[in-house]
Amino acid sequence: MARPSGCCIETRLDAPGRKSLDTNIEAADTSAHATCTSPRERYRLNSVSLQNTKELTEEALNKLLDRLHSERSEAGERYERIRRKLLQFFRWERAEFPEEHADETLNRVARKLAGGEQIIDVERYIFGVARMISHEVAQRRLRHKTAVEEMKHIPAPQVDADEVALASVLWDCLRSLPPDTRTFILRYYEGDKQVRIRNRQAMSEELGIPLNALRNRALRLRERLEDCVEKGRQAG
Repeated sequence: MARPSGCCIETRLDAPGRKSLDTNIEAADTSAHATCTSPRERYRLNSVSLQNTKELTEEALNKLLDRLHSERSEAGERYERIRRKLLQFFRWERAEFPEEHADETLNRVARKLAGGEQIIDVERYIFGVARMISHEVAQRRLRHKTAVEEMKHIPAPQVDADEVALASVLWDCLRSLPPDTRTFILRYYEGDKQVRIRNRQAMSEELGIPLNALRNRALRLRERLEDCVEKGRQAG
């Protein structure tokens, strides 16, 4: 299937980050190279790297493309137009990860079609799913806000002055992050070992990304926090 020119996929592998903030994050809330491909190949790549609870099958991919247009070249162009609109929608909604939400929207619709769902207006249905995902994101933000409010009423444990100072600087750094980003990193490090494993599996499914990509994102955010904390301690 033909693909509009200039479309590329880029995969970045990040080096492991440092681990020095693990305990304090708990305390705060407990290219490869770019390659141009066809829309079909690009969608398959997205479905593998941004999979939800199960990998997107070739059947699901074909069902989606067939419903977009009987001609594969036209289906590819329409797919790209819809994806651009989804990106605009999620950016307008101030989503933290618009590209991943856009791909998850298309993945969900493809799976519905492969499962025999009767959809009359596919594009309208796609944007209905996008609104649902946006609502899910908003609900996660609300849960985080509620949890933060509840934390304010929990008595602080008895700790030494250095730990108090470090926790204060870390919390200031966390509050400087966008809400979705703050929710992500706090949830990633929440709980003991078993709770963390369950949380991270759930986060991987909700965001539609594999665990390795989830870990890389957390490492990048932790490095940002470490830099912020170090600057805060030096300033203090």
